[in-house]
Amino acid sequence: MRCHNRLVLVAGCRRVAFSTSVVEAEAKAILWAIQMAQAKGFANVVLETDSDILVNAFTQDKVLYHIRALFLHIQRLCLLFDSFSWSFVRREGNKVAHEMARIALKDNVDDMYDGCVPRSVEAFVQHDVNSLFG
Repeated sequence: MRCHNRLVLVAGCRRVAFSTSVVEAEAKAILWAIQMAQAKGFANVVLETDSDILVNAFTQDKVLYHIRALFLHIQRLCLLFDSFSWSFVRREGNKVAHEMARIALKDNVDDMYDGCVPRSVEAFVQHDVNSLFG
């Protein structure tokens, strides 16, 4: 999670168990991110994901029936923020998230980082900041 100038506020990685599809795994990760944003008291959220399937489903209010309960849960939570929007980010622009996921899988851990990221992710964060303000 980043603030308006792309600096990291919170970063996390978590293993997702028992997913029947990539879309379900991504939706579970999104649910966790939304729950973390709520716990941190964030009011205005832009959720970035490289899943165009999920962005289209949520922005066009088209329930994905194979993950219906999860989908509806995410929709309800989004209503609790002052503002909430979805943003599709190509995989190349989502390297921080992919490196965090790699760490969770490789090290078999769930971790939260408040105001920082693991050393292996710092270069990806800096790249994002440079591409935005460079």
